[in-house]
Amino acid sequence: MNIEIITTTNETLKETGFGNLDSCRSVLNSIQEMGHNGRLSLCKSLADLQRVLKRKPDLVILAVKYISIDSGENIWLSEYFENHSIAYSGSSRDMLQFDSDKILAKLHLREKGISTAAFFTASVDEFQRDEDLPLKYPLFLKPSGAANGNGIDEESFVSSFEEFECKISSLQASYGQPALVEEFLTGKEYTVAMITNKCGELIDSAVEIVPPKSNCDYRILSGTVKSKNTEVLKKITDKTIKCEVRKMAFGSSYFPEACRIDRGLSYDQIVSHIVEYCLSKKLKAMLPNKLLPVHQENLVLT
Repeated sequence: MNIEIITTTNETLKETGFGNLDSCRSVLNSIQEMGHNGRLSLCKSLADLQRVLKRKPDLVILAVKYISIDSGENIWLSEYFENHSIAYSGSSRDMLQFDSDKILAKLHLREKGISTAAFFTASVDEFQRDEDLPLKYPLFLKPSGAANGNGIDEESFVSSFEEFECKISSLQASYGQPALVEEFLTGKEYTVAMITNKCGELIDSAVEIVPPKSNCDYRILSGTVKSKNTEVLKKITDKTIKCEVRKMAFGSSYFPEACRIDRGLSYDQIVSHIVEYCLSKKLKAMLPNKLLPVHQENLVLT
């Protein structure tokens, strides 16, 4: 099978994904170890994507959600390759937008009956004093449209109007959008990695995330903590908590490590699951609706 990993120069995207070149090369090595023809494609333009289409890969593994082109438009990769009938890894654009838009995600969870921290949005000079704020201190401020801990640091925890104004100004200058302001909730943090194997079985792996303590004496999972890997991932021993966490799970960027800790899956095994599932979906889509089972025994994935 011919498999391409699609990434871009993503230093400024501030989005989830494994788009950095080191991670992409690790996935590429696993694909080649499986016996597939692998290729890493750095796509910066529509022309780059069109060249991928001409090569007609059997599967594209999407390391980023979209690429930004010169016109300022974002090309969502799952949508692009789906429109051109190329099998791809990952979720659809509709689902990925929940990851990019935290407010949209919170409203969606609320509709599903899942509680999240109370929140409001704020721009520079929108509020003039403490009494104007919809929620009481302490508050936690973050970008409304970034991921991977971007924009989150020790200054995200605010307990005065001066701190509030300072962080709002910083976020708006960096991200050009209103900030998401939440009530500060103490407690533990969990993440769940989820993958479907080629048989359609859902494999989920839940772990606890323990960031180091910050100067404000709270554990904050900041962009710096994530980039330096100073957080610790722990196996969840409480079965009740593990069950509840799994019920609420939608996925995680701690994917490989969660699968290793909770399921004992190696990195290569995880990549193999992803590739096999995506190829099995493509194979099923190629089968006629009324194909007799006897014919299926000759169809073998290579």
